[in-house]
Amino acid sequence: MPSFKLYRLADGRCLAASEFGAADGLPLFYQHGFPGSRLEAALLDEAAAELGLRLIALDRPGYGRSDFCPARTLADWPADLAAVADQLGIARFGLLGVSGGGPYAMACRELLGERVLATGIVCGLGPLAGTELLPEMEWPARFSFSAMAGYPRLAAPFFRLLVTPVLQRWPRLALRLLTVAAPRTDRQVLRQRWVRERLTAAIGEAFRGGPDGVVHDLQLYTRGWQISFGSDGGPLCFWHGLSDRTVPISHSHYLARCCPRAEVNPFAEEGHFSLPVRHGDSILAELKQLMEESDANH
Repeated sequence: MPSFKLYRLADGRCLAASEFGAADGLPLFYQHGFPGSRLEAALLDEAAAELGLRLIALDRPGYGRSDFCPARTLADWPADLAAVADQLGIARFGLLGVSGGGPYAMACRELLGERVLATGIVCGLGPLAGTELLPEMEWPARFSFSAMAGYPRLAAPFFRLLVTPVLQRWPRLALRLLTVAAPRTDRQVLRQRWVRERLTAAIGEAFRGGPDGVVHDLQLYTRGWQISFGSDGGPLCFWHGLSDRTVPISHSHYLARCCPRAEVNPFAEEGHFSLPVRHGDSILAELKQLMEESDANH
């Protein structure tokens, strides 16, 4: 397992981070998916190293080795990330959000302003409250989010007491559930042992401290994001597979319409898992170029 470091925040909480890629490279903060953890970034370790990117992946509160914060909102995350960046001596950086990490990358872009060089969102989740995005999602994602949105008092204890303990003990089962409606291209990628092992490790690590972080994220995803779009926080680029049934490309199109300088890059026949695995190197290369151009123009 990759090494990690704990960063203590002003309120006494600790956030865990692991680094991948080039230790002296251009800093890029990775926002993991749902359920995931900092270990998810290992999928891009080799590509980041070749490109000279320093990939810094944090466990969100309650995930992995990070302390839980029951009162947090989506809009609270940028301050946590900025505090870690300050301790690392990093003034400006890029953001990469994958799947359920997309909303967190978007929040950082909106609230951290000029500190953000560029933002990349890969198969990212869009706002579910007050939009038509949720009905377009496939089971089991649609079931999980719909249950939490419609019956939060029943769904929260159901996931906390019944679902997450099972996934905590058998993370491979979680991976199977996530891909039950996956297209052929996703199933092909997940047959590769190294992909399966890294994803399973990331999911297992998500539940290290119990179910609270994961369940809290599920609640936050189904509420309003509490951030306003329109910030000019550097270039914003979306990459999305046209065969993604877990989070359809309509999520990226929705967000792109809300944001200035946003670009959507569709990938034919790629799914939710195949896109970051098969095209992670080209995505990182394009994001690095955007970061360097933004830094040069600052």
